[in-house]
Amino acid sequence: MSSDSAKLFVHIQVALQLSQKDLGALIGRTKRTIQRWQSKGTSMLTGEEARILADHLGTAHGDLAEQVLALGARHGALLGQTATPQVLEAILGAAALEGDMAPRAVRPLVAAAFEKAAEEGVSVQAVVAALRSGG
Repeated sequence: MSSDSAKLFVHIQVALQLSQKDLGALIGRTKRTIQRWQSKGTSMLTGEEARILADHLGTAHGDLAEQVLALGARHGALLGQTATPQVLEAILGAAALEGDMAPRAVRPLVAAAFEKAAEEGVSVQAVVAALRSGG
């Protein structure tokens, strides 16, 4: 994870006006976990945790809520969670944002990438790790 995700968790804490302990309790994590996420950006937020945070952020903090859902979707895929329509839309939204494209334009590209990874027997985790390392 990048420093962007570390900053994201700081922004969430400020927006919700919660202590690290209370933020952790909200999603079933410890204060130490929240501290680590904020200092190192090493979160593995589940889809359910992302939904809880997004619900609490609500429309008042819509941009943050969208970022949280996208992060939860990425991590959900890494953790092998079901690809629900909401998860798929969050994945496509994140890819579209990165590529400055419409989600509908990104859909076939993302599908082709996942199909190729499956054909090669490569896990999503391995693809993400290789992409991050420049491999």
